[in-house]
Amino acid sequence: MKESIRIGIAHRHRMFIECLAQALAAEPDLEVIGTATSGHKILVLARQDIFDVLVLDPFLENKDGLDVTKEITSLKTSAKILIYLEKDNCNMAYRFLKAGASGCATASTGIADLVVGMRAIGGGAVYLPPLIQQEILEHCVHPNAKQNEDQLTDREFQVMRLIAEGNANGEISNKLFISIKTVDTHRSNLLRKLQLRNNADLARFAIGRGFVSV
Repeated sequence: MKESIRIGIAHRHRMFIECLAQALAAEPDLEVIGTATSGHKILVLARQDIFDVLVLDPFLENKDGLDVTKEITSLKTSAKILIYLEKDNCNMAYRFLKAGASGCATASTGIADLVVGMRAIGGGAVYLPPLIQQEILEHCVHPNAKQNEDQLTDREFQVMRLIAEGNANGEISNKLFISIKTVDTHRSNLLRKLQLRNNADLARFAIGRGFVSV
């Protein structure tokens, strides 16, 4: 008998975890064996090499999803990461794929397609919803059509999201383990690259693009 694909779910909302786990219980080849609402906890579980596929929320508590993705990838465990996005966001998907994720799903994907994605990733393939796949292909074929956010480094992207969530420089410094001076440098680069004036503009930009949870 074929072994089940071991599933982990890391999401900031416990209800999401419980609903998804209940839906997956009907799938004989998928077994949910670990869940977490925080980035720190899912890293502890991931280090035990108990997952084949990890469904990961980019907006986890206490640790940025990009950092979680990079750390899990660096562990060289069996875990393959499937990012769960609230919107069809090509830039977010592309950024997480570069960080080491093996695919993504969105709120418009549906459980049936999410299961397809888990099986594909569990089997060593990459999974992307059709719309995200098309946008990423266009992104690669027409690199000159890049949007402003494509210019941002991962750290600038993280700082932008934290500013948009209302964090002060000191809070961002603590969350990303960087100095306040470095935070301010990233903020200055963000305003210049995005051609914005202040934190309020950054927040509107990030929320409008779906880069933060609202």
